[in-house]
Amino acid sequence: MLSAKEMMDIVLAACVVELRADGTDGNLCATTKYPGEAAPLDYAECGGMLWVRLATTAPTTQFPNAESRPNVCASTLAFNLEVGLMRPSPIPEDTFGDFQLPSDQEHSESTDRQMDDMEAIYRGLVRASRDIEMVSIGSYTPVGPVGGTVGGTWTLVVGNE
Repeated sequence: MLSAKEMMDIVLAACVVELRADGTDGNLCATTKYPGEAAPLDYAECGGMLWVRLATTAPTTQFPNAESRPNVCASTLAFNLEVGLMRPSPIPEDTFGDFQLPSDQEHSESTDRQMDDMEAIYRGLVRASRDIEMVSIGSYTPVGPVGGTVGGTWTLVVGNE
């Protein structure tokens, strides 16, 4: 039976494999698990960041649904994970008070990179599901642009029987 830490490691490694296959993993400044309620986006500006974070955990008797009845003997835990990838986004340039907004082409290229990353992470989640007993892939949520970064997060529920 895999621990939550091991399942997070498997998910992270599978996503790296897919980004490596696309040739886009080399620009990442951070590839790690993060604790707490949010990943710090500080590393996204230097080339990008990939992370896995525990969002919530709940007992379950019918994976991936949370169990609300107390004292259920046949329950296990369902771990809700956040898998995120953020990269630098186009930002306005300020040259001595002369502001230049990003071009349509820069926004379009940033969007294309975001879509490529979304698909690569999805492939990573599918790859990870081969090594984890119970997996339920959730939805993708775009994030940003915020603080010069843009990307998104996938939700994923993992568990053991």
